[in-house]
Amino acid sequence: MINNPLNLNDLAIFALVVKNQSFTQAALEAGISKAWVSQKISQLENTLGIKLLKRTTRSLSLTIGGKILFEHCQTMLNEVTNAENHLREYAKTPSGKLVITCPEITGIELLPALLSEFNSLYPQIKTRLMITDQLMDLTQHGIDFAFRTGKLADSTLVSRYIGKVPRCLVASPTYLSNHAPIRTPEDLKEHALLKHSLLPDWPLKSADKFFKFHIKNAVVESSSLIFLHKMACLDQGIAFLPYYLCSDALKNNVLIKVLPEWSNTDNQYYLIYHKDKSVLYINQLFKEFILDSDLKNRISQ
Repeated sequence: MINNPLNLNDLAIFALVVKNQSFTQAALEAGISKAWVSQKISQLENTLGIKLLKRTTRSLSLTIGGKILFEHCQTMLNEVTNAENHLREYAKTPSGKLVITCPEITGIELLPALLSEFNSLYPQIKTRLMITDQLMDLTQHGIDFAFRTGKLADSTLVSRYIGKVPRCLVASPTYLSNHAPIRTPEDLKEHALLKHSLLPDWPLKSADKFFKFHIKNAVVESSSLIFLHKMACLDQGIAFLPYYLCSDALKNNVLIKVLPEWSNTDNQYYLIYHKDKSVLYINQLFKEFILDSDLKNRISQ
């Protein structure tokens, strides 16, 4: 049993000896005497109760115990170096560049206000926003953060839950007054439907009832929710939209909810990032800023 705690400086000296394969070179690099290096290695061996090095007049090699200790030393010293670098980074004005990707609706409706506030707080941190509905490979494209609906299958990524995005069926008063009344989800098949390319089905819920409406013949199909919103406002048909996108139009009676008792609240919204990158200071700042922001409230209203 080890009664005395290991000394970090002694472990650093041991790692230098192994790296240089020489007591003399380790002493020169550390700026101490060779005798002091030898004494520290002996103290380590006495503390651990094992031999760490096999020494001859011409060579120096690790014992099995020495190999085990060196592996842990490397990990520990790297962590200390990382901690020092992060603290130095913390002590100065945060600076650098963040690359962010998000769907069109997030980039246009949600992020301008958030990024404006973030840039005011940290003017030396530059942001590049890649707006696309495609699921981009974060590693391949050098992306720091992604905003997405639904978790990604990639186990190397971290998904931080932000909130749920309610969707509702909407149409303009003019469209509804000129077409047959809609009393049940089945009635939708007799109407002009505005379909999002990535959403072939409209999953609807009313109390404990579920209904999945499959769109066969949409009058308009688009990969842009914003475009579909505009088309609905122009009396072109019924759209299934995030509530936060059409809330103003609903308040101003430009759009009306269709089958208001049927909606969908199962769209989970996430901030996605690499675990390895999350330790970087500016990445931590952005992550904490987003998670502490009012984004959850904005997408759920």
